[in-house]
Amino acid sequence: MNESYRVVLTGEWENGSDRATVASQMSALFGISPAQAEELLAGRETVIKKDVDAPTARRYEQAIRQVGAACRIEAMSGESGNAGPPTPEDPGTVQTSPPRPPPEAPPADDPFAPPRAALLPDTLDAEGIHAPARCPVGRGLGWVVEGAKLFANAPGVWILLSIVYILITLVGAFVPLIGPLALSILYPVFLGGIMIGVDRQFHGDGIAVKDLFVGFSTRFGTLAAIGAVYIGGSLGIGLLVSGIGSLLLGAGMMGMGAFPFGGTGMAGGSMAGPGMLIPVLLMLAALVPFYMAIWFAPTLLALNRDIGLWPSLALSYKGCARNFMAFLIYGLVILAVLVLGALPFGLGLLVAAPVLMASGYVSYREIYVD
Repeated sequence: MNESYRVVLTGEWENGSDRATVASQMSALFGISPAQAEELLAGRETVIKKDVDAPTARRYEQAIRQVGAACRIEAMSGESGNAGPPTPEDPGTVQTSPPRPPPEAPPADDPFAPPRAALLPDTLDAEGIHAPARCPVGRGLGWVVEGAKLFANAPGVWILLSIVYILITLVGAFVPLIGPLALSILYPVFLGGIMIGVDRQFHGDGIAVKDLFVGFSTRFGTLAAIGAVYIGGSLGIGLLVSGIGSLLLGAGMMGMGAFPFGGTGMAGGSMAGPGMLIPVLLMLAALVPFYMAIWFAPTLLALNRDIGLWPSLALSYKGCARNFMAFLIYGLVILAVLVLGALPFGLGLLVAAPVLMASGYVSYREIYVD
């Protein structure tokens, strides 16, 4: 049985190479935009090609190293590291020729030409998404179950990651005003990094605690903008509903004044009831669509480099709207998981919270990718 290999781009460039030059050459080699090439040099690993034989893996490695980018070859048997397929010249070693300028573009029919545009579809960040799909209602439970399986594959890392984030939130909470505000803005940044880690775990690699901070070097501004939208939208909705509620309550009080005894009788009570209920219903009617637009936005931005801020909000809303009943079930299951997790002195949240985040990735994948 032939061994299969994968080619891993380390996110760095070879000594003596300039990042801008390498990114430009990678853009031409891979057939991608300069911005996408820059992201591939952001310091985190990306699987460029997998399930290939030794000669194909060496061709990819050579093509990548020729443009000055750093990469390595790994056996798919589960053993990782720099040990890759042996070269015919020196069995047991990896071909590591020094970087040199890329060769002239070969003829289109050259069978020995280095791989070009076909590289991109196999990267973990370039699977592409489709219009939001409609899922069965029962998937609301299935997302949680599959999220629990992802957690079970690496429970130690997930728990440690959760502890680190909890410590960050505790420290931030002690900083008056600025701390809670910063945590709200940075939450999508942390979540985006976690989603990148879960995506890598889903594809067979391991999630790491450092993934919590990947969002700070990957689309930080756009992810932080989601936090700003959350704060601004929540504040705006709160002020609007409060204003409407004040008007309704004031009208109700004026109406009660027309009744004897200050409107404290049955007639007065019937006027006050709807006036108190309407602001609550308005708040729910405004917040539910708003949260639907926010829900998938960090994941869409972190895993799809070509999606902008506002398109991510629109896609998130559509994905939630098309699966409203499934999300209703999902919300009830998650609520039960969080309540159970909070019972043993809150320690169960170290499991419940990771399951929630992993299930969010599962639902994203089913709605937008698979």
